[in-house]
Amino acid sequence: MKKIIVLNHKMTLLYDEVLEYIVKLNNIDTNNDIIVCPSSIYLESFINYCNWGVGSQEMHYELSGDYNGEISSLQLKSMGVEYVIVDEKDNEVANKKVIAALESNIIPIIYLNDNDNSVEELYNNFKNITKKVESYEFIILAYHNNKELNLTDMEEKIKELKNMIKVNSSKDITIIYSGDINKDNINKIFSIKEVEGVILGSISSSINEVEDIVNVID
Repeated sequence: MKKIIVLNHKMTLLYDEVLEYIVKLNNIDTNNDIIVCPSSIYLESFINYCNWGVGSQEMHYELSGDYNGEISSLQLKSMGVEYVIVDEKDNEVANKKVIAALESNIIPIIYLNDNDNSVEELYNNFKNITKKVESYEFIILAYHNNKELNLTDMEEKIKELKNMIKVNSSKDITIIYSGDINKDNINKIFSIKEVEGVILGSISSSINEVEDIVNVID
């Protein structure tokens, strides 16, 4: 089964590093799906030259307006952006962004942060973020865990959460893992049946690190 590898560059890479990164990324040989989310100033370069999916790290929920430094879903779509990361502490704002993205045919990658929450709390947060969203078919849920990797606890929690979503909405959902990920633990994470991908943070701006991780995926 194909895995999803999201590369969230954060605020990394300099302008003269971008082209070399794209060339090396294009040369990675994998049957899995890669989605790269560079800084917004590099989006056009990745859209024009990268062979993999391209996403934005940020987006405003309004379609247009007097918002300095912001970018709308319509602007992203007009460039050819396919994905957008939604990482908001305020569930109301997150919900507006998810709706705006879907209305522009952009797939949102929604962070669900687990701060020792119960499964019920996580599900309620998920419901608030996705209210008025008719289908979960076109969203990706990034389960974020800052704690030391405990496969048993994480597997049980993710399994319960996915089942709760399915029972209450009759929809399956794509869940990817966000946390401390490296070449030594990537296959342990993928041993969890419900986890269909991962999202790498600033480490993903190192193409050598990306290659090392992708190459060890079973």
